[in-house]
Amino acid sequence: MATKEKIEESHEKRLPMFFGNKLTALAFLITAILLLFQAITTVLGAYGVIPYGTLPSILTGSLVLTQAIYGFFLTTVILTISFAGVSLICFVGIYRQQEWAAGISLILTGLICISMIAHLTLSFVVFGWLNAIIEWVIFAISAIACGYIIKNFKKYT
Repeated sequence: MATKEKIEESHEKRLPMFFGNKLTALAFLITAILLLFQAITTVLGAYGVIPYGTLPSILTGSLVLTQAIYGFFLTTVILTISFAGVSLICFVGIYRQQEWAAGISLILTGLICISMIAHLTLSFVVFGWLNAIIEWVIFAISAIACGYIIKNFKKYT
């Protein structure tokens, strides 16, 4: 009889964790989609397809400034796509409740939060308001997911 009560009690404890895992996994999926959207809009905005931001007008300046902005732009796109790829890996790991997912996702969300804070000031000036709004949303989702993982880190492993 005591074993049945322990099983029911452990099931009650795991149920909120199960839904929390699914919500955290969904947060990583949404983050990956937003990061890919951000990379696409950044490229389209830089080449003038989407009329936002000041990048096309900045690129008419001096050669040194132009090369620096292109370097920043290329780094932004590469980082955004790589963060999206790792977000998809974290989504799969957390959704399937793999042990490795907690550590990787914690590192990833920390990196996303740090890079988004550093980026927010530059992206609004260079890439425009749309990119800044997307980065604020990505930062918020990453911070919430990171907080959930920190709160429940021992339960993951």
